[in-house]
This record gives sequence, structure tokens and C-alpha cells, in this order.
Amino acid sequence: MSDQSGSRSHQYDPSMIKILGGREAVRLRPQMYIGATNQQGLHRLLEFLVEGLLSHYSALGQPLDQITVRLEEDGSATIITSMAVASPTFLQQSTPELQRDFLRFGRIWSLFVVNALCERFSITIREADHQWQTLMFEQGTLRSNKSHAISPPASNCTIWLRLWPDFTILESNSFDDKQTQELMRTLSSDHGVAITVIRERSSRS
Repeated sequence: MSDQSGSRSHQYDPSMIKILGGREAVRLRPQMYIGATNQQGLHRLLEFLVEGLLSHYSALGQPLDQITVRLEEDGSATIITSMAVASPTFLQQSTPELQRDFLRFGRIWSLFVVNALCERFSITIREADHQWQTLMFEQGTLRSNKSHAISPPASNCTIWLRLWPDFTILESNSFDDKQTQELMRTLSSDHGVAITVIRERSSRS
């Protein structure tokens, strides 16, 4: 009979269990949340982000007119949401505080996961009187919150976000144009919202 005393000495007990916080858990085990850390997982971030925005607008009773996904030259992506008319009720409800709480506490879980897996994540929100509020996160943690008057990327823009995926966690460092187009075509069909994908090209020759 083999001696099992050695194996008993290495058995786990409750003191060895480590409880991780939400952001930390996502960053430590990303596959549990986005399925993979390869290019499939990278595009999953875009899918989560667009679906989270659609849920947010739907919950506030303000249908979207257009979503633009712009793939930036540096490997980041910008998502711009537009509507024909932003109602006063929507502008009052879609506050930076609400957005910050969504991202920090996971009230919209998909946005929370995206934020946790980004090196940086910025969200710029249209307020009343042509004022805009920008929240900047780093690895899921709020770093700055400032109000300013800026020129939006579209006249009817209400929220735009930019994500810089954390490529120390994700293996693929660029979004694939064709895969992004196919993904957004599916989301557009499922939700009845026009989604345009643009590849930002360098102006240099």
C-alpha cells in the first residue's frame, strides 16, 4: 500500500481559497468571459461593446439610429452612437455617473468585461447645453473625469467610446476588417440598427 501522507499534506483547505474581485477575476481568467485570448476573443470585445450599448439605449427608451465602428491605425477601435433626435429625458438619464457605475459595478456586464480587458478605455457622453463628459479608465480603473466643450465626430452623436485592448492579455494585436464586417452585419440584422465599419488609414504616403 502506498504512503498517502505526502498527498494529504498538500490538500487544500479554506484558508487557501483566494476570492477575486470582478475586474481582477476578468483580467486573470479572460477565457471565462470572452472565450479565448486570440483574435476571436479580441472581436468578442467589439461584440460585447455594441450589444452593451444597444441594451443601454433600449433600457432608457431611446432607439439608436446608427452605430459607427472605426478601426484605428494603432490597433484601438472607436464606437460612435447616433440618433436622429436625443430626447431631453435621455440626456438627463445618460449621465457620466450612470455610465461610470455601469463600468465599475457591472450593471451592464458586457461593458464591464470590455473595460477590464482594456489597457485604456474612454467614454465620452453628450450632456445638455452642448457639454461633453469624458471618463478615462486604465485597466478597468477610473483615472479621470472631466467636462468640456468639444466637437463630436458626428452632429447627432450622443456617446462615443474608444477602447485600447490590453495586448499583454490578448494575443492578437489588430482587428480583422472582414471579421469585423461580418460580426457587425449580424448584429445589425439581429437588432435592426444600421452599423457601419470604417478602417482608419494613415494620411501619410
